[in-house]
Amino acid sequence: MSLHSDVLFAVTSRRAVLFTPARDPYDGEEIREFYARLLSGHCGPVVLVPGWEPTRRTELLDLWLATHTERTPVAL
Repeated sequence: MSLHSDVLFAVTSRRAVLFTPARDPYDGEEIREFYARLLSGHCGPVVLVPGWEPTRRTELLDLWLATHTERTPVAL
C-alpha cells in the first residue's frame, strides 16, 4: 500500500489553503480544471504561482491561460 498522493493546491491572500487530489499533477488539463474552479470561486483576479510545469497536454493549459489573462496573471 502506498501512502504517496499528489495534490494541486492554492493559498489565498487570507491564508486559506485550497486543494484537490490529482490523478496526474503534471497533466495540463487537470491543472486547467483546478484553475477554472479557483476562478469560479473568486470575483477578482487570481495570481497564479505554479510550483511546477505540466509535462503532458500543455497546450490545453496554455490555451486556457491565454484566454483568461485579465483574471489570471501568472507569476513565475
